[in-house]
Amino acid sequence: MDNTKVKTNLRPNEVFKTPQVLSLRSNGTIWQQSPSPEVDAAWHTLTTGYPFLITENDMRILGKDPDRYISVPQSFGYGEKKFITRFAHTHNIHCLDHIRKRLYRDYYKYPNDTLDWIYTKHCLHALIDYLTCHVEYDVFNYIWVGEEPTADPELTYNRQCRDLEAMMRWTEDNRVDKDLRVFYIQPAEGDHIFPPDAEFRNLEKEYDQSHPDRPSMEERQKAYRKAYQDAIGYWQETGEVPIEEREW
Repeated sequence: MDNTKVKTNLRPNEVFKTPQVLSLRSNGTIWQQSPSPEVDAAWHTLTTGYPFLITENDMRILGKDPDRYISVPQSFGYGEKKFITRFAHTHNIHCLDHIRKRLYRDYYKYPNDTLDWIYTKHCLHALIDYLTCHVEYDVFNYIWVGEEPTADPELTYNRQCRDLEAMMRWTEDNRVDKDLRVFYIQPAEGDHIFPPDAEFRNLEKEYDQSHPDRPSMEERQKAYRKAYQDAIGYWQETGEVPIEEREW
């Protein structure tokens, strides 16, 4: 991110109000509503995070060994040794959305299998890891409500917020996934290959065997290799970058 910087804009005194009472008859904000195409569209907007590229120096600043991560060949025209990257923020919201869909499993036809539960637990871990790392000192107070015999928490906060829309615009402007050479990138000779989790891989094999309509790992690998070779072939023959418009 040497050439184009993400601007962190604060919007002073922006107030987020949490509804004090939410009855069973109230839909609340769109984030609290039952599943619908409109609700899904709202969540999709927040979970759309596109991959972009950062430099080797950026990787070292992040405390990561560049030799262990996927880089884009310099011949692709993006500069010297760039690394595929995405913001964690949209992944966290994606995980929250996954858990939301779990609450409405029948509507979304979520499978009740071990693989899906492993992913759900992964999302719970990702969110608690983020929240326990990014400790905030927001406070809430108590008020009297109606004839309630006990004090009621009043969950209204005055916050300065980072500009989420600015970050999403930046990722849209700098996304590289439309380049099919990047989207279907394959390991090159000498690339570091991490060993898969044996337990998860065995579960995935069992899942493949019980779902013959789903392409196996070997079939998916073959399809991606072919797509990558096709993209490279098109680029080498025409001199044009193979572009495909896509939404996540």
